[in-house]
Amino acid sequence: MLVYDEFMNKIAFLGSGKFASEVFSRLLDAEDIDISLVCSNPDKKVGRKQVLTPTPLKALALEHNYKVETPNGSDELFELLSNDQYDFVVVCDYGMILPSKVLEVAMKDTLNVHPSLLPKYRGASPMKCALLNGDDETGVCIIKVVDELDAGDIYASVKYQIPHIMRYNELLSTLGVIGGDLLKEVILDFDKLGCIEQIGEPIHCGKFRKEDGLVDFNILSADEVYNKFRAFYEWPGTYFVHNEKRFKLIEIEVSDLEVKPGHFKEDIDLYIGCDEGTIRVMEFQPESKGAMQVSDFLRGNSGFFEG
Repeated sequence: MLVYDEFMNKIAFLGSGKFASEVFSRLLDAEDIDISLVCSNPDKKVGRKQVLTPTPLKALALEHNYKVETPNGSDELFELLSNDQYDFVVVCDYGMILPSKVLEVAMKDTLNVHPSLLPKYRGASPMKCALLNGDDETGVCIIKVVDELDAGDIYASVKYQIPHIMRYNELLSTLGVIGGDLLKEVILDFDKLGCIEQIGEPIHCGKFRKEDGLVDFNILSADEVYNKFRAFYEWPGTYFVHNEKRFKLIEIEVSDLEVKPGHFKEDIDLYIGCDEGTIRVMEFQPESKGAMQVSDFLRGNSGFFEG
């Protein structure tokens, strides 16, 4: 016979990525919240050596002595969820589309922690899109999970002003903390809350590919290059090709120096003219080499870019 504690908010947490792990970390010491089930994607082979690696959420949960289930598909997930009673099912950066039968398991609701101000940036890459587009503002929404992707009513939201120099990994950590704290508030105050429909025209964002990291200085302005660098800082990275060699950008900034679009100027560091403005490159990673200071590369390869 299942035993239900009416004084404890019992939740099943479904997540996989780094954002999920940041949100989860904020629940670990939460009073009146019982994380009774943790589900994540199965381990994947990573890197050149193809090492079997758990998701960031699974790694964190195991570190804190939680058992982590890794169901293969929605049927296995539904079976797991049906073995107990939960006030809430929380979905965060999980990577699995949930069928209607899963959405009906929770006694109160199925909640999603989404790192954007919906309906702006529904989909897989909201934080990257905010940085890529040079947005000054983003945020986190706690929404009801429905059949349509990221289209559910909003229980709570928090806005966040994005610093101009903030990169993806920093934004993810910041919004993860905000999202975790907001989720706690929603769970603990749920019976007092209402929800509102999303207002405005939805903006959708998909997944990015490695090839999306290529930078064409003749097409993009310096600000656009810098925003792309910020957005893709963790993955897929940004790179340019010169003399048939690929150079991954590691450390760059917008410069006041004037350089013609698509042209290079070597002056301790490397200055590259864009469609509008100039980018200064202080550190990069040449193809088949490790990351290095540009000044060190130019010391042994003077004229490589200007020749």
